[in-house]
Amino acid sequence: MSSYRKRGSSEYSNSQVSELSSVKQKVEISDESKKRAKSTLYKLCFKDWMALVGIFPALVSGALPILFIYFSTDMMDALQDWGKSLQLMMIYGDPSLYYDPMPVFVKCIKIMGGVAAGMAFCKFWITFLWTLVGSRVRDTLKIEMFHSQMRSEVTFFDVTPIGNTLTLLSEDSESVESSFGTVKATQLSSFVQGIVGLVMAFISSWQVALVSLCFIPVVLIVIICLVPALLNFSSLKFKHVSKSMTIAEETLGAVRTVRGFCREEVESKRFMKSTKKAAKYDRNIGLLMIVFVLILMVAIIANMLADFYFGATYVDKGKLEFGKLMTIFMYTMMGAMGIVAIQGTMQSEEKAVHAGARILDIANRIPTIPFDGGEVIENFKGHIEFKNVSFKYPTRDTYVLKNVSFEIKEKQIGALVGHSGSGKSTCVQLLERFYDPTEGFILLDGKDITTLDQHWLHQKTALVSQEPILFRKTIRDNIKYGCQNATDEEVLAAVEIANAKKVLEKLEKGLDTMVGDKGSTLSGGQRQRIAIARAIIKRPIILITDEATSALDAQSEKKVQVALDKVMQDCTSVIVAHRLSTIRNADIIYVFDAGEIKEFGSHDELVAKGGHYYNLVYRQLTEKDAEMHERAQNNSQDSDSSDEVSSESSPNHKAGSHKKIDIIQKTTSDDSSESSTSESLSNI
Repeated sequence: MSSYRKRGSSEYSNSQVSELSSVKQKVEISDESKKRAKSTLYKLCFKDWMALVGIFPALVSGALPILFIYFSTDMMDALQDWGKSLQLMMIYGDPSLYYDPMPVFVKCIKIMGGVAAGMAFCKFWITFLWTLVGSRVRDTLKIEMFHSQMRSEVTFFDVTPIGNTLTLLSEDSESVESSFGTVKATQLSSFVQGIVGLVMAFISSWQVALVSLCFIPVVLIVIICLVPALLNFSSLKFKHVSKSMTIAEETLGAVRTVRGFCREEVESKRFMKSTKKAAKYDRNIGLLMIVFVLILMVAIIANMLADFYFGATYVDKGKLEFGKLMTIFMYTMMGAMGIVAIQGTMQSEEKAVHAGARILDIANRIPTIPFDGGEVIENFKGHIEFKNVSFKYPTRDTYVLKNVSFEIKEKQIGALVGHSGSGKSTCVQLLERFYDPTEGFILLDGKDITTLDQHWLHQKTALVSQEPILFRKTIRDNIKYGCQNATDEEVLAAVEIANAKKVLEKLEKGLDTMVGDKGSTLSGGQRQRIAIARAIIKRPIILITDEATSALDAQSEKKVQVALDKVMQDCTSVIVAHRLSTIRNADIIYVFDAGEIKEFGSHDELVAKGGHYYNLVYRQLTEKDAEMHERAQNNSQDSDSSDEVSSESSPNHKAGSHKKIDIIQKTTSDDSSESSTSESLSNI
């Protein structure tokens, strides 16, 4: 084995597995991730021309409320002058002293009406533009994340629950949409409102304005203290929402199993428990927000009382007019509300940055198995060779394959057989390059599979598994999933080869029949034949069948096997089987046990050896077959042979094995025999 490289404790080191696991488990986001996420989100937001256009109405809408206060000051002054004129007129009895405030009122109302129209205009464009900006940022993140996941290695999905992904694509992306959409416009408006309001207050009377500002730091300190707790509760809520989404996806995806085992209540309670935990943290967030609002209200009331007190002393001393005092009060209130609103939007932004960091951590992942690049083999023949391959799954410590070497030549049918858990299906996953070997090489036409382009590799191979997955589409679309550009004639040809023509004839809509969720409206045999047609239409160089008929009844198995035999004539075929009836005609059979190849050869050669394969064959015979063996052994005039057959591990096993071999060879070669034994063996 020393002549072959050891892949550094596999492509997936413990640190990488821990990193993958952290995608689903971490609650705290690193400062580095938050900085990167914040920078990325701002770039995504403001590179959009709509955001650049939307800045103007957002800024203007922040300044316009201050104009209301400014012109309301003129109206208040006009009212004050009107009141004074009435007093003077009553004292002196001179009507000429009367002051008419209406011209000022009309002028101010017209201007304020224009301001109101401007605010409505700005609000329309703010809502329109920034809603689109937020949705574009959201969609960009969702698409990038989904695109990254489609290019991720299978290990990522081994350690990441589907609920995490669903939560990131729904709740977290919506949080980003809000904060970098309309909330960002509110942030800009509040900034202008705060600055302009405070500047106008200081221009009017810096002494009174300064009193108002004393309460702003108190509010800011409270906000700064509350934000970490809010973010912590938000992260914990995300964790439990993700868990509940995972439970929902698993349960609803296997609703027939749940119903069959009467586990509806159990699953409902499991979902409810996770949802209640998320609701608990939601309540904590609500309580913190209530505390914040209460403190804010106390600060506002205290601010009002302080303003009135100090302002009244200035009015009493004649240093300030009452109308001016009210104006300053409104300026400071508008400014303070703007600053507080900014802090509120910053909380929302901080939550969005956390959510964005979680999404971007996945979107920016570099797969441990490169998706792009690599070599392409011209005139690919389909020659497969495993050289000293050892493998352990990233999430396990034990080796599943141990120094496995085998070869399947061009257009040969190679079979991998053995007990469950012996490593057969792992070889398939390595051949599809869902994983890379921990040690050793896998060669295709002499090229290391790790140097080949993954997309090209999967174009040249087709896999038919034990439980094929069909999509919620028509039969036509499911078959064309193997080749999007296939014509209807090619689809029908694939259906014909897959022995699925009668399936279509029984369906009212034929190829246009919807198959339901994962093909739930079709039987197991029908799904399997549709899956074979999907594989055929790819015109694969290598066809892999992983227990493709093990879940079918005898009649369906026979039809599916006939379909597979047709396809295997023109390509290299790898058959993974537990039931040996499907591999008797294989050119080469490799027998696996505990992750190692124990023996190999043709069916007849392996039966003649009387080893592991022979035992697998014999164990699959029915009791009736065993009785027929005993009769045959009795006819051979060996009274002790039946005991020898049953004692495989005894010292006299060798003689008994020879007799069993003779029986199996005789029965498998005698096509005219109508005994149940010959029927069983002829199917092996």
